[in-house]
This record gives sequence, structure tokens and C-alpha cells, in this order.
Amino acid sequence: MFFTTSFCSFIHLRFSTEPATNRPRRPCGAVTCSHFFQIDCHNKFSMILTRLSNIWQLKKSLPLTFAFLLGYVITQAQFNESVKAQLIKEWQRAKAYTLEYLDATPKDKYGFKAQDSIRSFSQQMLHLAQDIVIMVSTGAGKERIWQGQILEQRPSAQTADSVRYFVIAGYDYGIDAIQNIDASRLEEKIRHRNFEETRFAWLLKAFEHQTHHRGQTTIYIRLLGLRPPPEKLF
Repeated sequence: MFFTTSFCSFIHLRFSTEPATNRPRRPCGAVTCSHFFQIDCHNKFSMILTRLSNIWQLKKSLPLTFAFLLGYVITQAQFNESVKAQLIKEWQRAKAYTLEYLDATPKDKYGFKAQDSIRSFSQQMLHLAQDIVIMVSTGAGKERIWQGQILEQRPSAQTADSVRYFVIAGYDYGIDAIQNIDASRLEEKIRHRNFEETRFAWLLKAFEHQTHHRGQTTIYIRLLGLRPPPEKLF
């Protein structure tokens, strides 16, 4: 404040051509042009100093802002990779669990139905395998296999050996697709039919779907008088 006032006073004295001895005396409280000039000069100079101060503060904060953004990007990338690794682990567990269900059911009982109006054990497993491919393909963007086919309606696919082949192929397709997806793309939105979800959400729904149909076959095994595999959380 002292500096700006002194500077403006200097400007006023420097450019005032009227000698001090010849200046008429003005009544107390009178407003002069030079007074306005001094106020205007003071305000403009204060504004300049404020802007310079703001620029300096911004320059000082830029490295911190850059470091924060860089840290966020790195952290987000690490999180996405962690999610991807966990997905792979869970799908490998699901595959092993489903194979335990196949092993628990006698080969000559794959055509068994809990009721006549529902899928047989083999049809449940074939449906499970094919929808893994459909949903994971949507989420991961990998080209589908078995296009144009409905496995559960193929008579030649109903045997125990065929069911096992298709189930393993379905899980292997899903695991490979997730292993090769760019983790940074998991948050991308994908539309399939009338639904739009992130890639990550499609992969979760694929996992939920296979869990649902494997769970349905539990009652088939019990109705056969057998014990289903125990829970496999890990």
C-alpha cells in the first residue's frame, strides 16, 4: 500500500506542470482531477500486483497438481489390473467347481430332469457353457465361438463326454478373453440388445449366470440320492 501510494504520488507530481506556489488554494474537502488520477492509478497498480500474485501462486501449485493427477492415473491403472487379476482367479475357481459337479453326476444320469418341463442336467450345463461365451464376448470384445448353434438342443451334445468338452471350452474361452482384455477398458460402456453396461459389468453378469445354473443342478444331484460338491469359495 505504501509503495503504490508513493508511486502514484510520484506520477502526480511528475506530470503536474502547475508550480506549487501558483496553485490556488481549494476549500477543504474539494475533489480535484489529480485526486481522481491518484485513486485510479492506485487501483490499477493494485490490480496488477494481485494478478501477478495469483500467477505466482498458480505456478507454485502446478507441480503439486501434476503430481496428484499422475498419482491418480497410476493408482487407477493398478486398481484395474488388480480387478482383472481377481476376475481371472474367480473364473478359474468357477471352472474347477463346475467340473466337480460334472464328476459328481453319473454319466448315465446326464439326461435326468428334476421335472419333465425343465432342462436336463446336460442341458443345464450346455446352456451354462454357451452363455459364458455370449456374455464374456460382449464384455471382452472377443469373437464368439458356436455362433448360430444352440448347444442344449443338439442331441449329439448331450452325452457326458460332450458336455464336459463344451463346459471346459466355454470356461477356457472366458478365461482367455479376460486375460487378454486391456484392463483400462473395463469401464467402457457396451450395448447388447436392449442393455448397456460397462465391460466389467458384463463380465460380472456372465459369472453370476454360470453360478445360477450350476446351483440349479444341485437339486438334480440330490434327487438322484447323491451328495453335491461342498461349497468352494476359495
